[in-house]
Amino acid sequence: MEHILEKPLIMESFTDSWPCHSWTFEMLASVLGAKLFSCRISEKTCSRMMETQCVHKEVTLGQFSAWLNEDKNSCPLSSYARDKYSCYIDYKYIKDMFSEKSGYFDHVQWKNFGLNEFNGYDSTIWLGSEGANTPGHQDTYGFNLVTQILGRKLWILFPPEDSPFLYPTRVPFEESSVFTQVNIRKPDLSLHPKFKLTHPVVVTLSPGQTLYVPRHWWHYVESLDPSISVNVWIPSKHDRLSQLEEAVTRCLATSLLTTLDTSGNNSLRQKWLNPTEILDPMDVNLTFLRTAMFNIAGNQYGHGQNGMSSEGGDVTSQPCDHKESNSDERPAGHIQLTEDDIDLHDSFSSATAVSKVRDDYLKVLADRIKGCPFIPLNSPYSRCSDQDLKNTLKRKADSKDATGPQKKKSGQCNSVHISNEAHGIDEDTATTCSLEREERVLTLSPCPFGSYMKFVSSLCEQNHCIKCCGQTSSANKSISVRKEHHHKIGSVDSESPTEVGNSPLEGDGHLLYDCGDSTVPCVDERPSEGEGSHFHDVLPFSHEEMAESLLVSVLHPDVVKIIGDKLREQCGQLDRVKH
Repeated sequence: MEHILEKPLIMESFTDSWPCHSWTFEMLASVLGAKLFSCRISEKTCSRMMETQCVHKEVTLGQFSAWLNEDKNSCPLSSYARDKYSCYIDYKYIKDMFSEKSGYFDHVQWKNFGLNEFNGYDSTIWLGSEGANTPGHQDTYGFNLVTQILGRKLWILFPPEDSPFLYPTRVPFEESSVFTQVNIRKPDLSLHPKFKLTHPVVVTLSPGQTLYVPRHWWHYVESLDPSISVNVWIPSKHDRLSQLEEAVTRCLATSLLTTLDTSGNNSLRQKWLNPTEILDPMDVNLTFLRTAMFNIAGNQYGHGQNGMSSEGGDVTSQPCDHKESNSDERPAGHIQLTEDDIDLHDSFSSATAVSKVRDDYLKVLADRIKGCPFIPLNSPYSRCSDQDLKNTLKRKADSKDATGPQKKKSGQCNSVHISNEAHGIDEDTATTCSLEREERVLTLSPCPFGSYMKFVSSLCEQNHCIKCCGQTSSANKSISVRKEHHHKIGSVDSESPTEVGNSPLEGDGHLLYDCGDSTVPCVDERPSEGEGSHFHDVLPFSHEEMAESLLVSVLHPDVVKIIGDKLREQCGQLDRVKH
């Protein structure tokens, strides 16, 4: 049965009893009052937009809700037009958001999936306007369950086998996240030709549906409406090797991000490090590395010394929550990690609590869903748009006609707080989808690549994207401007609010050069052979470009894997010498 969990699934009606299905922006604003939360603001665009390119503000949920309703009152978001910008209050731990109202932890109940140890305390919440998105990436640990509370979200997923075709990179660096260099929403096949070999699975997640994201599946996520979703990362017994590679990456990133930044003002480090990320001291990283080695080899290397367990079992190595948190529990100085020091239920940091897994949670989930009906569907999938599912629901409606109207449950299609007409959903379909449903599991097949390209193109058209283009020149060089897609705007807004930082929102009149979406900076023109009389005249890269290229190369997952393999080999030799 567990083989079914090798691919993404949508589970329906599992969360109908969850109290959080009553959450709205206004309700959360009234509960949380003046509490501030960080958010990131970006232009609505089909470009690949990383967090380092966004503007970051702090707002209350009341201010965010007012902005969503286009309230003109002064607040940190008032200068950002709703039709031109998106705002995302992303990756917030519910335990931090409701730190003074712990009763809300039970509004999220993963026990409905057989995961009795997990509730809202272990979960994160994501609140965004339409267009808010998370760049394409792969989580290095665990599997993911995501329940949609309000609005719709687009998910584009790729299997781990597609990794070579997604051009992975660890820059900008973020704990346990590998990003793709491909612009998922508007792929440039001349820049990333291998992307056409991928097997995309496209899902529009609606309220009441829960998406299962298998371990190591790549995903891009975008809010299609103002949306609220909650998720939890569940650790896996198969994550120990990933834990070692992540520990190696942490050590390399901490060293390189500091030494390669020759700017004198940390500007390169800010470009290479996600804004919410914090680097630990090297002795802390080495502690995690030693613990990861111990977890792979059992008692082979530790021998009960220097914080290692002497029981021959695993040691819980939980890197601190490197995402923004209200907690100040990050370790300082030279530390020793034992089972008593760190609890599995501390902030998960993108599923990094992998060493001490109390159950085979994947098997628990498989046992929970095995009695449910499974409905195979094609991708791209959206509820109320797939004819097979509509026919299934219609048959159920016909069979219940004699019993009268059925009670509606939360999580139905018409619980989306946007009109059916705005979604392009006819009233008959909306009525059919609003019927009471039994628990069911939807299995999804990848869509042909040609269908995927048509889908993302039509999505851009639906959002009224138009092309913006222009020209510039510098030092006798002619550089074409990349054609950008901007939702609902006819030209680049020269009066965009000014912010400090590497951001396309700076409003300084600069244009985006045709360097594609690669993390490694492009070079406009290389000198012809023999040009220049000095060595520095023929070097094609600046110091900054060379430093970034080196950083990207050393942190590449393939290189880290080789280092991890060599490290295990070296430690094995060291252990034999010592004994």
